[in-house]
Amino acid sequence: MQEDVKLMSYFFELTSPLTKATGADRFDGNDYNKIVKQLGRVVSKTANYTAMDDDFVILCDATSGAITVTLPTAAGRKGKAFCIKKIDSSANTVTIDGNASETIDGATTKVLSSQYSAKWIISDGANWVVIASV
Repeated sequence: MQEDVKLMSYFFELTSPLTKATGADRFDGNDYNKIVKQLGRVVSKTANYTAMDDDFVILCDATSGAITVTLPTAAGRKGKAFCIKKIDSSANTVTIDGNASETIDGATTKVLSSQYSAKWIISDGANWVVIASV
């Protein structure tokens, strides 16, 4: 929960439209449920996973083996965003896979190979677009 609050607080401070939507001038942790409801939930995964509409942050621990996170279709989800992060230090990768033939910045997959690397991805209504990489 503490890590979730820190992550959501960081994102909240970066997004002034969200600040206006919640009527707050800063995030103090008490608005956690309101933020999660608007953005989505934080989930942790250790195996292949298909992202859900109510997910926002997907933390991937690939210690036991490579993981593939499959995105839902981008069609009809314009503006839906995901942050996918590799949290372990293993050599195993986390692959982000667009739905069927949908692409992520023109490629069918994106790979996270180092600890704490992450991609923030948003739907443009037809495909997925990387808006930030860490």
